[in-house]
Amino acid sequence: MTVPPEHPCSECGRVTQRVKRLPGGGGLCRRCYNHSRREEVLVTAVEPDQTLHVLRLDAATPTAAAIGPGRIVLTDGLAGDLGVEIGDTVTLLSPAGEQPLQVGGTSDEPIPARAYLSLDEAARIAGTPAPPVNGLYLRVDPDATAEVRTRLYDQTGAEAVKVRQEMRDDLASLLAVFNVIIAVMLTFALAMAFALVFNAMTVTVLEREREYATMRAIGARPGLVARVLGTEAALLWALALAPGLLLGTWLAGQLADAVAAGLFDLPVELTATSYLLSAGGLLVTILVALAPPMRRIRRLDLAAATKTLA
Repeated sequence: MTVPPEHPCSECGRVTQRVKRLPGGGGLCRRCYNHSRREEVLVTAVEPDQTLHVLRLDAATPTAAAIGPGRIVLTDGLAGDLGVEIGDTVTLLSPAGEQPLQVGGTSDEPIPARAYLSLDEAARIAGTPAPPVNGLYLRVDPDATAEVRTRLYDQTGAEAVKVRQEMRDDLASLLAVFNVIIAVMLTFALAMAFALVFNAMTVTVLEREREYATMRAIGARPGLVARVLGTEAALLWALALAPGLLLGTWLAGQLADAVAAGLFDLPVELTATSYLLSAGGLLVTILVALAPPMRRIRRLDLAAATKTLA
């Protein structure tokens, strides 16, 4: 499937002029390649009123109109890769030749390299009186799935039989692995945050040991010193929060793109709850990391600490 370039290629024109000025140049035949966007897609022809593979179109776009005569439905990912919108024209390259088609709608699906036609349109493109059929969707009683599968495999020409529920289970297993990976990454992130805050606050207490001891000596309770340290940590958390959330959002998108590897769409959907849990979890980790330094402050030898040279 290709999309013609929107504008003539200016670079080709400049190259053509330079070639014309070459000494001894003769006749010139101009041709332009690779300036159209091209994608390899799996095109499926379906009946507009079928319910076994429902196209996830915009609410205002009926399926019958989206895959009407001369129209094709692209997935959202494919439309984005081709840079087209509803109403634009694409060229379908198939064994039957080139066919210009209008984008009648876009369907929100996880696998981007797919497009959909009506069976009548497929018959027109193929030049056959009846639509070319090489696959069937079947609605089967769950209790009869095994028997139906066996009988289908016994049919002449049957190459594969797939059960949608099994495919869903396989996808759920794959996503469960991703959940484990994310959980491990989150655990390491919290452990690193704890270690960094613990080291920073421990160094702060060691450097200000004489100051804290003086505060204790003049009557300041450990709770007051804890509030001072807690306020400092909270201010650092607040300053780093916005850049950290922005960087985390960007990294999540990059990770999703790396996992999908162009084979399917893996959108990152972050809600306000996600951000609140991330920010709150980090704040709790910081406050927990303050416990060991505070324990040291409570156990200070005030006489020895106040005599230490600054």
